[in-house]
Amino acid sequence: MGIMETSPYNTRYFKLAILFLISSSIVFQSRLSLSQFYFDNQTTKMTTPNSRVQNTTMKNTTVVSYSIDSIRKEAEILLAANNSASLPMPPKKTLVAFIHVGKTGGSSLSIILRNGCHSMKPKPCKSTVPSAYQKSAMSKLSTYYHIPDFENNLLFDNLKKKEQHKIVAMTLRDPFDRIVSAFVFHHPKNYILHAFEQFKMTSNYIKRLKELGSEQAVFQFREQKVKQQQKFQNLDTIYECFPTLEAFSTLLDASSNDSGKEIDLTKTPGNHSNFKRASVTLDSSKNVSDCKMAAKLAIGQYPWMGIELDHFRWGLQSLVKSSSIDQYPLLVMRKEHLKDDWVSVNKFFEPKKSVLQPPRQVRNFNKLMLPVTKELSPGGQKTICQALEEEYKVYFQLLDRALNIHDEEKIESMRYSQKRCPSLNLPK
Repeated sequence: MGIMETSPYNTRYFKLAILFLISSSIVFQSRLSLSQFYFDNQTTKMTTPNSRVQNTTMKNTTVVSYSIDSIRKEAEILLAANNSASLPMPPKKTLVAFIHVGKTGGSSLSIILRNGCHSMKPKPCKSTVPSAYQKSAMSKLSTYYHIPDFENNLLFDNLKKKEQHKIVAMTLRDPFDRIVSAFVFHHPKNYILHAFEQFKMTSNYIKRLKELGSEQAVFQFREQKVKQQQKFQNLDTIYECFPTLEAFSTLLDASSNDSGKEIDLTKTPGNHSNFKRASVTLDSSKNVSDCKMAAKLAIGQYPWMGIELDHFRWGLQSLVKSSSIDQYPLLVMRKEHLKDDWVSVNKFFEPKKSVLQPPRQVRNFNKLMLPVTKELSPGGQKTICQALEEEYKVYFQLLDRALNIHDEEKIESMRYSQKRCPSLNLPK
């Protein structure tokens, strides 16, 4: 059963779904303006003409009993009682569940949260930024969740409790951009460089540099260490199937012949302990059916899998299917507008208070000369877009529900997606 059949979205979403069907075979006979069609019967009101924060009149806010007014009042009480910028132990319950989806810029926001580290890290979390950043509403009101918290069920269990959190904040990114970024990030040849750049930020790098005499010598030392890691070896095996992004797109081409046996892992029972321990073994001959399956697993077409591509695996489909995110009021922070959206989610709770923007991008590898790049043909781009059909549907659903961004900003994000994937057939 697919996303569209199981998610409790209202009539307003289905108008959106009709407009934004991903299938390239759909041709729209009418070119209604996006604002007329998509926001038909829209009842959203803005708190002030210039505000980016919407109030409680939004029709499809949530199916749980918490009203936006009650959440804001509770936030006001909590914030008034917690004016310290120190880093206390995280409370057992917080108002906000802050969900960091991989490759969406969430690391840049995690450093300005009081408790911006996942459950496997010691608490309180270490802070690397001035204390002024710890005074924001989101910093004080949030529990941070990232991939380890998806793997160990913590996020899903806490959202089931209903009283653990009362609103969800998520980082988002255009699905095509996110999957391409994940591909390049996980590629073993790039993985070595990424690992070395992170190592250079530690005190151990200085020690090794003095010991070995040059950066190149330290790199070679670290390269051998990384290659001995089981995760790297698993990635190396998987990426033999698709050494380039173009090769990856070819394996996702639904029109190509596939004589191999298809295994529908979506029918696997939703037992997360089995899910995270599942494995995909590729035949040593790397025949096309095995590699096609690996590509489908990576793209998220089969979410119940346990290969090492964790940033792939935990996309929007997997998160929504695995949790009750759709039952909570929603705030979003888009990678494409990260600083502005960070301000708007904070002003959702404290409209009159100024907000410090994120100080820097934590993982900025743009200046690195990576061995494997994002180079891709127009045909390859179209194939990946088609494979992301369901992911885009969920992405649009989440944008539609976001309380902290204008209708015009939602339209802007959707048109950005149209540029990435013209087969979405959005009105221009």
